[in-house]
Amino acid sequence: MSDVKTVKVALAGCGTVGSGVAEIVINRGAALADRTGLRFEIVKALVSDASKKRDLPFDSSRLTDDPADLNGVDADMVVEVMGGTDRAREVVLNALKRGIPVVTANKALLSHCGVEIYETARKGNTCIAFEASCAGGLPIIGALLRGLQANRNTSIMGIFNSTCNFILTEMLSGGATYDDALRSAQQAGYAEADPTLDVGGGDTAHKLTILASLAFGLNLDGDQVAMEGIQGIALTDLQIVEELGYSCKLLGMGRRRVDDRVSLSVHPTLVPHSQTLAGMSATSSGVVVQGDVVGETFYSGAGAGSLPTASAVVADMIEVASGSAQKTFDQLRIYNDRTKPAAYLPSGDRTYSYYVRVPVSQKSDSATCSDQLRSTSLNWQQVESMSAHDSVVGITEVMGESAFQKSLDEVREALSLSEPPKFIRVLPQETN
Repeated sequence: MSDVKTVKVALAGCGTVGSGVAEIVINRGAALADRTGLRFEIVKALVSDASKKRDLPFDSSRLTDDPADLNGVDADMVVEVMGGTDRAREVVLNALKRGIPVVTANKALLSHCGVEIYETARKGNTCIAFEASCAGGLPIIGALLRGLQANRNTSIMGIFNSTCNFILTEMLSGGATYDDALRSAQQAGYAEADPTLDVGGGDTAHKLTILASLAFGLNLDGDQVAMEGIQGIALTDLQIVEELGYSCKLLGMGRRRVDDRVSLSVHPTLVPHSQTLAGMSATSSGVVVQGDVVGETFYSGAGAGSLPTASAVVADMIEVASGSAQKTFDQLRIYNDRTKPAAYLPSGDRTYSYYVRVPVSQKSDSATCSDQLRSTSLNWQQVESMSAHDSVVGITEVMGESAFQKSLDEVREALSLSEPPKFIRVLPQETN
């Protein structure tokens, strides 16, 4: 086809996502050209070790392990899918300084260096696109940049980490301990050998910071995210809350009050079965955005893996090559190099309901334990004896975080517990 435009691509990273990008743009190049009028050619690919044998759909002579080789290559765009914040930052900034647009899937880089990167892109009269950085194949960034601009968004929350969702699903469905479920995730390729960033909540915090910045049009600081991982979740609690009508998910939540103060948090959260996020299992991801005009919108799909994430990368490549990404980057004033710094709600003022579990094995009988739990100063929605699990559980009314933490000490003292009772936050019904 004579009207097909060839776009030269320098690819930084040929791991799981990078190899998926190469597979799509090369093996499906003809179909892409028919639909878009664009044919992508990978002219250089940066890898950690160019001598290592790789199964890639292009000639190995295009591989390099020297980032400087990307600086001199004749490319129309740089696609960064290598991860990390050191080498990737160098590659991205060098490209932008030369006026070459960048597509990236690197949430950590944008979360920590977003302002610097956006400013550098503007000075270079170019742009950066990053749909794949936050939720794999979900087109959530496109929705925030385009579809929801008429709204004052008041909350954004979601399941952003497929590793954690897989582990929690595996525990409940298979009766596995946390350690066993983590091993299953590693064996299936969903968890790294060192899973700390995923299971500790850091990965979700990076994604939340980027998405909430765009949703609220504010310059958000990732250090303001209150973070708790899933390492302390017990199978007993997953089974009990399921019986009570909840699913436990690691949620990233950004809430914006009427006074514009923002709260950002990542922690295990009980989601009522009636809500859509409760049904997201295994490696699925889902995001809910609340806008004042459109109301609630929901986005779901595969949140990880080579091809789902690569699909989002290629979508950005098309946006960049067609000129749409540049227009969006130039026009919209929601990137955090152009927005004001946010004011934050103190962590102790954040409000939730709380699930609390007391093991009955530490008491003589569940009736006495239930009565003692009800007699504390906490206002309870319900208190239940779960004899099959040797536990008494309660769910509180909505209250502030500081007040709840103080009340936990009272519960421990009233029931003569050797350690604080287990608790999990419950998804707030009101987000503003």
